[in-house]
Amino acid sequence: MLVVNDIANALDDRKHCAALFVDLSKAFDTVDHAILLSKLSSIGVGTDACRWFYDYLKDRTQAVMVDGVKSDSLQLLKGVPQGSIIGPLLFSLYINNIGDDVRYCKFHLYADDTVMYSIAPTADQALMQLESDFRTLQGSLLQLKLVLNAKKTNVMFFSRSKLSVRNTFVITSLDGTQIKQVSAYKYLGVWLDDRLSFKKHVTELGKKLKFKIGFLYRNRACLSFVNRKQIVQATFMSVLDYGDIIYMHASANTLKPLDAIYHCALRFITGDSYKTHHCILYQHVGWASLSVRREQHALLFIYKALLLKLPPYISSLISTRYTNFKTRSQMWITLETPAVSTELGRTAFSSFAPYLWNKL
Repeated sequence: MLVVNDIANALDDRKHCAALFVDLSKAFDTVDHAILLSKLSSIGVGTDACRWFYDYLKDRTQAVMVDGVKSDSLQLLKGVPQGSIIGPLLFSLYINNIGDDVRYCKFHLYADDTVMYSIAPTADQALMQLESDFRTLQGSLLQLKLVLNAKKTNVMFFSRSKLSVRNTFVITSLDGTQIKQVSAYKYLGVWLDDRLSFKKHVTELGKKLKFKIGFLYRNRACLSFVNRKQIVQATFMSVLDYGDIIYMHASANTLKPLDAIYHCALRFITGDSYKTHHCILYQHVGWASLSVRREQHALLFIYKALLLKLPPYISSLISTRYTNFKTRSQMWITLETPAVSTELGRTAFSSFAPYLWNKL
């Protein structure tokens, strides 16, 4: 949400944004135990606790079994256990300050998914800042003994300019590998494209949902109405609802295919014919249209932000409006609506959140 918000606001302000999506090779498996224990100690973990972590990490082995034949065990000298509850936490602590020396770019970490992006008045400046901080980041990775996967690291350029800058600049890693420039990238489950149109995301989401609904239709005979509704809620709607407030402001033509797939899922539940109007389907199942669902999810998200139930970087994007005048609406919480100049600017969370909330 924050990344899309920053990019949308930058383009609305006629600025340019260059983003780098960083991929690490076997990130969890390359954590150096000595460095990790040193970091734990530096953040206040006591000696006894560090000794416990040392015992937890040492003397681990791994083996491979195929057709009942097991290979010899190999001792693990580095890495944190994957599949464990504490593994992701240890890795996050390991790389938590990896962006401290980054000067120009905004930097965000989610486990081993890293994005850094530079916003500047000109395209050349944005790219130069990104390249400079990328070199700094690679130095930090070397200190942590982490390996950059240059072949899977991608760069994307966001701009309102109709003149494409694709393939007109080159960013390379320290070993000389050229970083691939892309027009779309899947970041934390959402496809971002260089125009923030979300066409790629809706297309890929539609393919996944069609596969699911096809499987459901082939097995519908043995299921009751209640079972069908439960299955669709658990396996279909959970996928459809994921990240919907990020792409909710895509064009009507872009979002239209999702409505058709959603109606197909409702017909699977009710058993109604293809010609049944979608309003009747909503009544039979008791669910709202996708546009209403997305708005409800957005309002709930805003409500949580106001209650400080979300991370501070989200709550800080909206602010309460205060006035010294006594009005009938003074008892309500209203939000400051920032000025924007483009339709794209209105899709930023800091812009559409106050509008939706005040309208409510």
